[in-house]
Amino acid sequence: LVKGSIPVLRAEELALYDINLKDRVNCVAVKGDDWNEAIKIVMSMNTSKIRAIRSNILSMKDTFLSEHAFASQLRQKMLS
Repeated sequence: LVKGSIPVLRAEELALYDINLKDRVNCVAVKGDDWNEAIKIVMSMNTSKIRAIRSNILSMKDTFLSEHAFASQLRQKMLS
């Protein structure tokens, strides 16, 4: 993610990462373990869609993915 890779994850697990992952916005969500459908979705994306998703991922870096952001989120969870 830190380098702009597009994660392909089970839809039921997106919330577990706690970084505001949204299907086809900053990841590809696999619904019902249908990995073949997820591959079709990824392979059908045009260059502009891939660039947009990567841009969305990189914009998450300061909010969710940097060391400082991770430490801040962890601290908040420990205090609540």
